[in-house]
Amino acid sequence: MSSSLIFITGGTGFIGSHVTLAVLRSGYRVRLSVRRPDQEAAIRKLFPAYQSQIETVVIPDITRREAFVEALKDVDHVFHLASPMPGQGEDVKEDYVDPAVHGTTSMLYAALDYPQIKKNTGEVLPIDLDMEEFKQKGMQGHGSKYRASKILAHQATRDFLQKEKPSYTVLTFHPSFVLGEDFAQESPEQMRGMMSFLWMSLSLEKPILASAWVHVDDVAQAHVNAITTSTPIPSGTEFILSAPPFPWEEAIAHLEETYPFVECKLQGPFGPIYELQYLAAENILDIKWTSKEKTMNDVMNQQLSLRANRA
Repeated sequence: MSSSLIFITGGTGFIGSHVTLAVLRSGYRVRLSVRRPDQEAAIRKLFPAYQSQIETVVIPDITRREAFVEALKDVDHVFHLASPMPGQGEDVKEDYVDPAVHGTTSMLYAALDYPQIKKNTGEVLPIDLDMEEFKQKGMQGHGSKYRASKILAHQATRDFLQKEKPSYTVLTFHPSFVLGEDFAQESPEQMRGMMSFLWMSLSLEKPILASAWVHVDDVAQAHVNAITTSTPIPSGTEFILSAPPFPWEEAIAHLEETYPFVECKLQGPFGPIYELQYLAAENILDIKWTSKEKTMNDVMNQQLSLRANRA
């Protein structure tokens, strides 16, 4: 077992919980940030086989640099995954941008005081800003604000790198639409993230999810491989994490063949097929993408199981 310690923010989120499990399975120790002491029990419930490798630290506000003084002691690597989620507020600056930007920069600056830290990774979404989208209501409006917060936090990271030139390596992951099993979901009503977008798309004529998907396990493995690879990776390197595209025509055909009892109202023609540059993740991080069929199956099987258990 590795003696290295990894500090993870957002470790109970959808992506964060898979990253945490992948790290634990690889033998690392983890220190997970929580906002309240009573959240530790829920974290330990998620990872029952790895109790001795887990510790928690209470950080009520990740935007304060001094909040990381204790959290970063003896830490070898940092995975910064915490970010405000869609639906948590209406004000784009106060509820989304400020927490994401200041949470990221506070972490980056705090880590400067810990020379033992080797790598500091974070995630953003590779989507351009459209200020008109902020006027939209509901999930689309929240999603636009969320994308804005991630993009501006990433720009702050680039500015930090140029100005401070830290001794540790900063890597950034740009996942596309992340799908898979949600460890924390216990009922249909708790469906979140891109899984809800996929599920809702089936009842519409046009999907609200583009054809660029990536399995959450591949995102988690990218984090592990980033700290285990022997290939030197320059600080500031950015990786797009996205499997080969799954055109909706093929997705619907697979759905009808595998789940013929599930009603699907989607009708073509559909929008453009997104071809993302994912070869760097394959070549440098040695990522083997989960098949597009399994990615859809993992979402469908969990959601159908939760609904069957309720019946």
